[in-house]
Amino acid sequence: RHTSRFLAVFTLTLPLFLVQEIGFMAVPAVACVVWCLFGVQEIGLMIENPFATTREGNWGLPLKTFCKTVRHDVWEVLDSVGHAWGSAEESMMDPHGDHSSAH
Repeated sequence: RHTSRFLAVFTLTLPLFLVQEIGFMAVPAVACVVWCLFGVQEIGLMIENPFATTREGNWGLPLKTFCKTVRHDVWEVLDSVGHAWGSAEESMMDPHGDHSSAH
């Protein structure tokens, strides 16, 4: 809230000071500065709440996509580890199917 209030006051007073210095070039200068500052503020608001979506659902972190990717990667790792463990267990067995660690 404080940032938007500060930007509003700054935006309203900046042209008053720039007109004395650069004349009518203050209009595009102020427009550029205001566009940049309010853009940074909007990015800050988006970063504060990364999971938010608008009514149209057009921004926010794509959590479903992230979850599907993580699930796929975890299953892939578990599958490869399972094959590695299976081959290690097979190498520990003697030809008769008994474990070599048996007493």
